[in-house]
Amino acid sequence: MTDSEIWYNDMGLMGETVFGFILQDLFREGETRKAEQLEARMRERAQLWDSQDVPYGSEMAWDSTGQEGVYYWTKHFGFDGSAAQTVDSVLGYMPTVPHWGWNGCARRYWDFIYGGKLRRIERQIHHYGSGLNAQVLLAAFRDDPSDSYLVRVGYAGSSAPVSNINQDGFPSVAYHAWPDTQKWDGITGDYGGGFLGMALSGGVYVADDSEVGLVAYGGILSRQASSVTVQPKDAVKRRVYIGPLSILVEIDAGMVKEFSYDGESVTLNVKQPADGPRAESVIVWIDSRSEKQWGVISNGAVEARGGWQIGFGDDGATIKLGSV
Repeated sequence: MTDSEIWYNDMGLMGETVFGFILQDLFREGETRKAEQLEARMRERAQLWDSQDVPYGSEMAWDSTGQEGVYYWTKHFGFDGSAAQTVDSVLGYMPTVPHWGWNGCARRYWDFIYGGKLRRIERQIHHYGSGLNAQVLLAAFRDDPSDSYLVRVGYAGSSAPVSNINQDGFPSVAYHAWPDTQKWDGITGDYGGGFLGMALSGGVYVADDSEVGLVAYGGILSRQASSVTVQPKDAVKRRVYIGPLSILVEIDAGMVKEFSYDGESVTLNVKQPADGPRAESVIVWIDSRSEKQWGVISNGAVEARGGWQIGFGDDGATIKLGSV
């Protein structure tokens, strides 16, 4: 991707968050030399974007799909001004509106010409921009959980790709917004990018909203005394962010059926799919932005691949997190 023969290698690319995941896994697998090589190439691109006023172009002269990559790498390398500008850029065309279609919908007009069955320029509802650029807003919210507007818009965009899928499992490229049509397009087109955005950033996000109080985006929340319990209803069920604790928890196998927390601990109830492949164990990764040092404190947990590994029993696994 960073080869000099690829003329658009200095632009932010759709789905580029994948390279961030690859970088993480290279470090986790002990491939330090390869990780440093990848990081060095990405640093050059981030430095270029930090020097530009509007670094959001793409391989198409009229397009602007660079926000995902620009945000990820400028934030990674500490170019916070450019990262903040990218968040503002995304918020400029992704609104929060009490409507399934407009809420978190990235402003797109022309992709039906290239990836639609009904080919015309019109306002598209939940094209891939919704899911991809939601990653920017959700990542920014994880850095600042006091800004609940970020998760309102970001979660709407992240969950949008689910609305494109009909009861037969067919995913449409986008919805035709013109009043004379008002229906999903007849082919898949480039739907996959939005689905990828949902897979890479989707999950349950708990926010302490200044207007509505404690709320779980993607889950059903209940409270009892000082304990909060959430049942995930999102499409991913492997990622949990708890804003009041500033902690992100991810798993690599199974599904989070329920989690609870108080000020001292977090407990996850992880199950395996009844009709799918089964794993022997699960790895838990924790990203904490608070002063508290979190870790898995369940019996039998061992450190592995930058996280903690714990075996599955017949009923799944109960994973407890606390101070380490």
